[in-house]
Amino acid sequence: MIDIQPEDIPRRIPQQKALRAVDHDEARRIVQRLISASFRRDGERLPAESCPRFSIPCREEHDDDCLILAYIDQCEAEHAAHDARIAELLAANNREGERRRGAEAIVQTLARDVRRIVGEAETKADAGVPLDQVLVWLIAGIGASIGIAERDRADA
Repeated sequence: MIDIQPEDIPRRIPQQKALRAVDHDEARRIVQRLISASFRRDGERLPAESCPRFSIPCREEHDDDCLILAYIDQCEAEHAAHDARIAELLAANNREGERRRGAEAIVQTLARDVRRIVGEAETKADAGVPLDQVLVWLIAGIGASIGIAERDRADA
């Protein structure tokens, strides 16, 4: 068993992230070694593969305590990246929803305007206005409703 003095503890905490990534399987093996060492009976000797890896001075790329901390940092960074991506997607979804609601409102307004214009055209036709004039009036009314007249003026 390694005798660690209280003044050695700050050196056991890595000052920087591990030099390599730690995958899930390796993290499980590290945790199993730490657990095996914690729950052994007095005087019980563990096989070499079950003993946690520690060294003084600390070797961050090798020691189990440093590697499991690096694994936790790695997972936190991955979760933060996923959370940021989810927030980005939610914001995009909200923007798309607002855009669709705006487009739906425009379509409803246009449909209402077209129904009104067609009703007025039918009234004109019933009143005896020549059909060609009714069609010109109908086309001009619908064009104005969808903004063609404003675009034509802007293009001119």
